[in-house]
Amino acid sequence: MASLTPTVFPIPDEVTEHALTLLHPVDVANFSQTCHLAHGLVYGASDQYLWRQLFLTHPFDDPCNALHPRHTSTGVSYNWRDALQRRVRTELVASNIEHRLDEQQFALESIISVIVGAAPVRSGLEPKPSDSLKWVTRILRNSRILDAVADPSNNQLISRIRTYLALSLDGAEDNKMTTHLDALGTRSRCHAYYNRNYRHDNNYGPYLVGGQVDWVQTEALVNVIQTKLMKMRDVWMDTRPPVGLEATRAYSVTGAANRTMADWACVEGTWRRIVCFMDYRYGHPAARSISLEAHAEFLVYSDFFGEWHIFIHHLACH
Repeated sequence: MASLTPTVFPIPDEVTEHALTLLHPVDVANFSQTCHLAHGLVYGASDQYLWRQLFLTHPFDDPCNALHPRHTSTGVSYNWRDALQRRVRTELVASNIEHRLDEQQFALESIISVIVGAAPVRSGLEPKPSDSLKWVTRILRNSRILDAVADPSNNQLISRIRTYLALSLDGAEDNKMTTHLDALGTRSRCHAYYNRNYRHDNNYGPYLVGGQVDWVQTEALVNVIQTKLMKMRDVWMDTRPPVGLEATRAYSVTGAANRTMADWACVEGTWRRIVCFMDYRYGHPAARSISLEAHAEFLVYSDFFGEWHIFIHHLACH
């Protein structure tokens, strides 16, 4: 006896796949669990048409437009399904980070991969914001993934994302935010001006032993500059470098659309030099040769054991 249960599968697979592309990926996953036929349609297809359409309509930037596309022009070798599933999982982890701290590293790494893989600004076209970066911004605004109590091994990942942001999500003008930025500026200055962070084995710069970028130190340097600029409000607005995730895209610099074909890296032309003078009150050796008013201040710093100390830092007149 034929089953009287309604089914969508007499409909051609192409029609069903098109209908699925109009759903959220989580809904598509739920559909695949309804029966073996649905599971086979979603996960057993010989091509990745469904997953490619879901990826592009979520929406995310088309990897075909990336500087280093990881697939052929037909999209066969790019794993659309894996890329989309990683991003959906990242969104779910971020929205419930308090209960999924064990997955924080995965989510942070995924967010970084989306940022560095954002499509470059296309030459000759009206600048269009990156869909992928808009997704990252929404995730970071609506979650506490960067503030959650994390495994110390994730600090580099968190600081890398904060460095890319350059306080662009911390611009609200209210007393709470002002207090937050003041405290952040103090912590960052103490880290940026702490002499032991600049050694021969890290090339006296924001690097780890071995040459990798020390993103914790880099974030401190960016915060020192940005907190000062934010306090200056409308001063030098036409000469400040842009900040935020959009400013991390390739060819986002002013004038990039007019670059020559030979200037593939967009480095020719006039460069603007931005200088941030060190505040010698924070203990740099050069302070010994400069006449300063005697003063005492509290300086917070982190020693090699990760413990926080407060001590009175004196600079005497010379």
